[in-house]
This record gives sequence, C-alpha cells and structure tokens, in this order.
Amino acid sequence: MVKANGMSPSPFWQPSTPGERLLALCYKSAFLALLLWGYLNCTSSLDRAGSVGVAVVFIVIELTWTTIAHEDPKTGSVSVKGWQGKFGHSSFAQFWSNVVWGSMLLFRYREVIGLFGLEEGWARSALFVFMFPFSVWWLEIVEGYILIFLFGKNVAWEYKGKAAYFHGTITIEYFVPWLGLGAAIELLWDSLILDLIKEGRCSGQS
Repeated sequence: MVKANGMSPSPFWQPSTPGERLLALCYKSAFLALLLWGYLNCTSSLDRAGSVGVAVVFIVIELTWTTIAHEDPKTGSVSVKGWQGKFGHSSFAQFWSNVVWGSMLLFRYREVIGLFGLEEGWARSALFVFMFPFSVWWLEIVEGYILIFLFGKNVAWEYKGKAAYFHGTITIEYFVPWLGLGAAIELLWDSLILDLIKEGRCSGQS
C-alpha cells in the first residue's frame, strides 16, 4: 500500500491535534535522548570511528549508485544506465542514521559470523559475504523504522515495487549489490579498513 504522494503509510500512531503533537514531541525527544545516551555510553571509540567511516563512505557509494542506476518509481526495478546527465543523491538523515548504527555493520556483524566457529579462511570469508545482504537489510529495517517513528515517514529512502518489504525499508533487488559491498569489505578489512578506523579513532582522541 502506498499513499498518493508515493510514501508508504506509517505503521505508528500519528498525532492529529496540538495536544497529541505535544505528547509525540515529548516521547520522541525522550527516545532520541535515550538513543544518544546509548550511543555515547554503550559503544567504544573504535565503534564510533567505524560508524563515522561507514557514514562517509556510504555517501560516496549512494551518490555513485544513484548517479548510474535508475529505479522505476512504480515497479521498483533497478537498472544500471550509466551517466544520465545529472548526479545522484544522498541525505542528511541517511548520514546520521549510519553514524549511529554503522558499527553494527562492521563489528557486531563480524562477531555474529564468529559464532559459527569457523577459522579464518575462505569458508569464513564466504559466509561473511553471503550473509552480508541480510546484515544490511537488518540495519535498514532498524534505521528505517526509527525514521518512520520519528518523522511519520522514511525521510532518507524508500524502495518501491514487489521486491520491497517492511514499509519500503528493504528490497531484495539489491541482494547482488550488497554481496559486492560485502566482498569489498572482507577483501580490504585487514589490509586497509581496520587500520583506517584505528587511525581515525586516534585522530579523534588527539
């Protein structure tokens, strides 16, 4: 179901009177304060440096992808067409969502893969890459529903079409691109990514 303006309806209660809007402002502000407290007190400096790195890199990825790829607004099907005469887009909401939750994609996901008990090697790397799209989808669902809760709609992105689920927060159309991103992260993790995150943490502490 999609509204006339193209946005999926919010699954959360929407205030309609001044009193209800004031109430919503209060509990949403409390939620944001709790989220900020958790971010500052339940994450390490390495987590936060990694999250900022994810947010910055994803801006580049999203700008590049939305520049060369086209999503049909009705069916949601995606096709790569190359340069079409204009640059793509990203959003402030997307950036800050990744700042808060990006470490889940880098560190917590690797910890989950470690629970399978596989030693470092091709089997563990293959599992990391294959499961990576599911990790991204989990992250998109969490980020997406938080944005919908706060703003009444997902102000950062919304997928369309039969392949989109969870109020347009994910699409299975992107399984292969997310596989590619997972492969790139796994390939560059030890040789580049982890060192850059550690350097970023040290720079932030100096």
